[in-house]
Amino acid sequence: MKLHFFTTLITWLIPVIVLAQSALEPGFEMLEQGNFAKAEAFFESVLKKEPGQVTARICYGRAVGLNGSPQKALDVFANLQKEFPDNMEIALNKAEAFMWSQDYAKARKMFDQLLLRDSLNFSATLGAANARAASKEYSAALPLINRALKKEPDNNNAQVSKKFILLGLANLKKKEWLYSAAHEYLDTVELMFPGDKHARLLRSDVFLSEQKYREAHKLFRQLVQDSVEVTRAYSGLSYTSLLLQKKKSALTFARLALESLEKPSPDTILQLNTSMQYVNALGVNRRFDKAFDFLKDLEAQFGTSLTIQNARARMHVWNNEFEKAEELYEELLEEYPPSFDLLMGMVDTKRAGQKLDEAIRYLNQARKISPDQPDAFRLWQQLMLADRPFFELGGSQLTDIGGNIGQNLYARIDLGRMGKFRPFIEGKNWQASNEESTDPAIQNTLIAGTSIQLNSKMKVNIKGGAVVFEGLDSVNQLSPVFALNFNFLLGKYHNFDLGFSQELHHYTADLVRNGIMRNQLTVSYNFAAPTRLGLYTSYGKTFQSDGNSQQSMFASIYYRLLDSPVLKTGLNYNLMGFDQQKPELYFSPRSSQATEVFLQFSSDQSPRKKFIYQAFISVGMQRVFTNTPQRTNRIDLSIGYRIKPNLEISASFQAGNTVQSSISGYAYKNAGMKLQYRLPVPDKKLPENNPL
Repeated sequence: MKLHFFTTLITWLIPVIVLAQSALEPGFEMLEQGNFAKAEAFFESVLKKEPGQVTARICYGRAVGLNGSPQKALDVFANLQKEFPDNMEIALNKAEAFMWSQDYAKARKMFDQLLLRDSLNFSATLGAANARAASKEYSAALPLINRALKKEPDNNNAQVSKKFILLGLANLKKKEWLYSAAHEYLDTVELMFPGDKHARLLRSDVFLSEQKYREAHKLFRQLVQDSVEVTRAYSGLSYTSLLLQKKKSALTFARLALESLEKPSPDTILQLNTSMQYVNALGVNRRFDKAFDFLKDLEAQFGTSLTIQNARARMHVWNNEFEKAEELYEELLEEYPPSFDLLMGMVDTKRAGQKLDEAIRYLNQARKISPDQPDAFRLWQQLMLADRPFFELGGSQLTDIGGNIGQNLYARIDLGRMGKFRPFIEGKNWQASNEESTDPAIQNTLIAGTSIQLNSKMKVNIKGGAVVFEGLDSVNQLSPVFALNFNFLLGKYHNFDLGFSQELHHYTADLVRNGIMRNQLTVSYNFAAPTRLGLYTSYGKTFQSDGNSQQSMFASIYYRLLDSPVLKTGLNYNLMGFDQQKPELYFSPRSSQATEVFLQFSSDQSPRKKFIYQAFISVGMQRVFTNTPQRTNRIDLSIGYRIKPNLEISASFQAGNTVQSSISGYAYKNAGMKLQYRLPVPDKKLPENNPL
């Protein structure tokens, strides 16, 4: 939902300086009260009796002009001006008639000419300001309206005109992303008109543009409390609740917005916008059947419209029905001229379907239409930054109660997305030692690979390289390694992975020197239900170069308690075992099983987040072969800070005593740090040639 602000120019009533005759008083009152049709009929009847009455002719011209016939009013004033070419009041009324006909250039020119005749004339000064404001030349209008108010500081019409000039300036500053300046203009309006609804609605829009969602939410709540624009305020509360990840609140406020509408509503645009916010709230709460039924009801009431069709396509996207959404958007783009909302809908569809180049092309076209739209620019920044090459440098140290020490350093260069491909190069250095030995074993790895997004439902990861290590004979040896993984999206909620990978054992110094190759086949499945429930399972079979083999199975069922921050809880079960037991070299029980309950707490990954964190805590029981069961615990903590959008530093810590977490079978601790730098995104300038 977008709350739009429309500036309304309040025209002023120039006093007709005449010795009012009592017979004309009813007509004057009709003009002042805005009863223009009655005023037109009244003065028309006067002129039938007294066709030469100048005051009645002026008032008649005003009545017909304000009653929707500005050209007829211009004819009246033009005839009067021929008879009285030097009459200031007639000239002022004619200039104002140009305003009624929306010919602001002629109005401005005429008011300026009148100011040359009389630079202190209040009405001419006010008219010149209003003519500029109507043309959205607010900066030029402001000094003129200040001059008028200096002459008549208590004039209500001039005060109202200044209010809308300041609102216009605030809106311009919002579009220029100069939010502090926008708030300053709005502060001035609220000093003049405390609690002004136009200023408060526009301020909420400024808050939304600068991503101050809590401030906007607070302001909408105040509007509801003050019974000001209640329907718009409830819709605003629903929208900000969505942005703050408060999904249930969003639906509650959207319902209240619908209930607050007049029945029947005279404002169909307001009714439709309010209904769209309700549809969005249903969608984020994954109540898609109800959302689609509501859209059908809206079509029965309003007919087929772009707004309703756009909402239907959006629900298909959110419901993971990307093909349906894309087909509908393509039909709409053929039927209607491209609009910002329609193009942005296509952007979301292409992104969801992993068609990122097409998404960026549609986004560029949308930004051509609305170059000052901040959300579109931020999305463009986000997509461009995600595609940029980056460099990552990290290190960690692992220790366990068996005296083993492992130090890991790595560097990764990601070359950025190149169409469907995302190639990278990675180097690792692992140094393993033991407290009882001063002779470490070193393993160096160099890997190159790429991910390949074949289509919206299939992704391939492939990499290969070589590992150099010091063998048992103290001679460096080289071993090639390879990995291949397929990821499939099956339906709307199912993910399936199939992979093969090779790696050398490296946990302890003896394992590094033995150069045992592990060839592992893995299969995993993840079900993310439309409700908060989820399931993950995996199975692995590993064949080792020392003749041993391992089987492992893992299953997890979890429930999402909160969406932002993310809070999950669940139950994990792990079963693994080796065909041969080689305890002198590595932990290799015939069987080991563990069960644990866990709690996971993490921040959302919004690009505007400065701090990123995750905490995983679990407790449970494990049993190794026929040994006595023992209690287990695990903890995994990480925290990161985005110094800039393209520069991030993070630290992590893991500790536990589960045998599945350490090849040695000992309780362990691992601490590390990582620095990631992405090449910066170019400035906000639009591409010279629109690719669509």
